[in-house]
Amino acid sequence: MSVFRGQLMKWDYGKQVQHKPKNRYGNLLPYDHSRVVLDIIDGDSNTDYINANFVDGYKCNNRYVATQGPLPSTINDMWRMIWQLDSHQIVMLTSLDEGGKNKCDKYWTEQVTTYGNIKLTLTKTEIFADYIIRSFSAEKDGVVREIVQYHFISWPDHTVPMYSCSLLTFIRRMRSSVHYKPSQPIVVHCSAGVGRTGTFILIDAMLEMAQNEKQIDVLKHFCVIRQQRINLVEKLGQYVFVHQALLEALSHEPTSIACNDFHNYFTKLINYDNNNKSLPLLKQFQILNKLSPQVMSPELCQSARAHPHLNRNQDIIPPDFARVILPGSDDYINAVYINGYKRRDAYIVTQVPLESSRSHFWQMIASTSTKTIVLLNDIKHDNQIYWPTMSNKQLDFSDNKQTVQLISEENHNNMTIRVFHLPQNDTTVKQFHLKGWPSMVNKPSSAQIVIDLMEMMESWNLQSNANSIVVQCFDGNQASGVFCATSFECDRIKEEQEVDVFLAVQTVRTNRPQFITDLKASSTPIRVLVLYYYLLVIEVELVRVGTIKVDVSHCSREFFRKHRVWLVAYKITKDISSRDDDIKDSIRSWFKAPTPDIVNKYRKQMNTTTVIFDGLEPKFKYKLGIVLGNEQGDIDLYEIYLDKNVTSVDSKVSDLELILIIVLAILLFITFILLGILLY
Repeated sequence: MSVFRGQLMKWDYGKQVQHKPKNRYGNLLPYDHSRVVLDIIDGDSNTDYINANFVDGYKCNNRYVATQGPLPSTINDMWRMIWQLDSHQIVMLTSLDEGGKNKCDKYWTEQVTTYGNIKLTLTKTEIFADYIIRSFSAEKDGVVREIVQYHFISWPDHTVPMYSCSLLTFIRRMRSSVHYKPSQPIVVHCSAGVGRTGTFILIDAMLEMAQNEKQIDVLKHFCVIRQQRINLVEKLGQYVFVHQALLEALSHEPTSIACNDFHNYFTKLINYDNNNKSLPLLKQFQILNKLSPQVMSPELCQSARAHPHLNRNQDIIPPDFARVILPGSDDYINAVYINGYKRRDAYIVTQVPLESSRSHFWQMIASTSTKTIVLLNDIKHDNQIYWPTMSNKQLDFSDNKQTVQLISEENHNNMTIRVFHLPQNDTTVKQFHLKGWPSMVNKPSSAQIVIDLMEMMESWNLQSNANSIVVQCFDGNQASGVFCATSFECDRIKEEQEVDVFLAVQTVRTNRPQFITDLKASSTPIRVLVLYYYLLVIEVELVRVGTIKVDVSHCSREFFRKHRVWLVAYKITKDISSRDDDIKDSIRSWFKAPTPDIVNKYRKQMNTTTVIFDGLEPKFKYKLGIVLGNEQGDIDLYEIYLDKNVTSVDSKVSDLELILIIVLAILLFITFILLGILLY
């Protein structure tokens, strides 16, 4: 069966002379039979035109609107259409400019703007590595609607995303919205509104079909949408990509797990399944290996192969499209950019430099404005030390005129923190050197040391406004892959309260396929995340005026450690099963009762008199809460409440003492009432 390319239906209306300025491309017009007809303005029949077509979804006519990227003259028409159709979701699959050419004009505001008679206000912007989500409040004639734009930024024109996992994550985010309803058409556009737009529509429609029928029919639906707008799914590569994306989406059970369910999910993964005669974790790992590359094509690594003397391992080299390029003609270093959860190129992963490449390493630090170095492996030999030491506090590299000065060195239980100064650009750089992770070993000695490292690193990054983080281990592979995947997931937990180790490994493997190719290594992020989950994803009831839910997942462990929030630790250890004693012991060791000086500090800062518990017995069934702090999400202080009236009781009192306190409180209350009446 063949599907014809090019014009299949009439588009006479779009060809009319008066509509020509409203078409971005003169050879890509909307079919007459499926075009979106706008309401006429002031009796002018020409105002009903926009280059857009209705496209069917799975058992849903007109589920999508496929349109071009707006022109300056059609921006108002775009918002008229969105309002008229009561659409609440916009999917944008192009950048404003690509390859030096304008592909779409900016049709949204960064603050407040009126388009025609629609007032649009930007209310929220969420930036991720591969996409941006913008939320708007649209108002017309006193009616207010929420409209959300999902902007995918990693899809070059006429091609496909390098890997489907990033687009699938984007689609799942859109599909999980309360606005994803058949009654509300989704407006989808790229530049022309054909290739990328059609690919997205076909994937989403088939995901909907799979969800309802447990089967898909890509070709049949492809034929349907080709009848509704020209060249939807424009290239063969895009059609192939549709199948690849669907294969990945449907070949395994969902791996994104709500934090509340994560402990049970983890337990199920590591327990042998007698029915299927397999270990679920192993099965998931095998699927992961089939869906993500484990070898980078040699043709993609030409620069690395031209510099074998600068690579510790000739199998672990950066691809040309993601390598760090040094300034000057001698531009090679074995370093690769890795995306994080919310930022592109969040990490620069590299090996411990060879003696011949130390100057290149510090040149990279300077040229990328890096302020954070994470060294994950123990250093066994002096020739692996690439930094100035206490005995030689300055290194000078004559070949690129770099100077590195050691400012300080602090030894902690599980790491050494060194502070360097680069005089050339007056930059301060911190190196976090982890102890307890030998070279060429897949996992650290304990999960706790990785958590400690991430928390201390996070504090410095916020303070220094750091960009990319340099992550290195001996070969730039084993330990670095585990760290990047774990860091990716911890950021995701904070943002979405969901865990998806499968996605994290897929993402970090994009530019370094050798990451986490050992099953033991793949389980390490999960082990770390179990611990991290119990530290960060805890909902407590805040009792101040009534009872509301508060999510403290955005708080770092540094906050908990600083403020001694033992209450959270109690809640954690109570919820963990008895066989996870190692996790219990780790958590208990991190939290202690507040010290007297902290108690006094908070008493002075709070208007109410409070008693900070030094223990909590299960028999107290009162609602407990934590007061969270300022608008920036930072937490300055906390206080324990028993109820809305802020009654404070020491947890060591007996039941009789508790009853006496309550009786006395009631008597005092009655006394005050009587005094008030008498005085009145």
